[in-house]
Amino acid sequence: MKKTTLYYSLVGLIACTLLFSCKKDKDEDALKPPADRILGVWNVTTEIEKTYAYETGVFKDSSGLSIPAGAFTIDFRTDGKVYVKIIDEGSPEYDTVTYKVINEQELQLGEDTYTFKKFTNSDLMISTWYDDGSSNVENQLVMKK
Repeated sequence: MKKTTLYYSLVGLIACTLLFSCKKDKDEDALKPPADRILGVWNVTTEIEKTYAYETGVFKDSSGLSIPAGAFTIDFRTDGKVYVKIIDEGSPEYDTVTYKVINEQELQLGEDTYTFKKFTNSDLMISTWYDDGSSNVENQLVMKK
């Protein structure tokens, strides 16, 4: 009887140790506030454009472009500026614009307002609309930190 009790006590202690030592830190997975979440370098992985008819709003067409890692980066900094680097056909191009996280749904980049489609600590998808002269176009950028 004494041996069985010791055995179950030992198994219980090992199980508790494994259970609590393998548990993820909940603070790591918690979403940071939007203004903190946006900070850092984001790699644009995909650009998607969807066109819609002016009069009816009916979907017309869609196109997507996969972008290699490091070819298009957006660096959000605490100074309220975004530093953009695009490497297209060899030489990098740089640009700087201001930004402001308006709320959980919107981001102001320069003069353009984007909607957050997805916004986690490491994944970001933003969307904006423009007129291409023949259709309304939704432009989406998919990014990873």
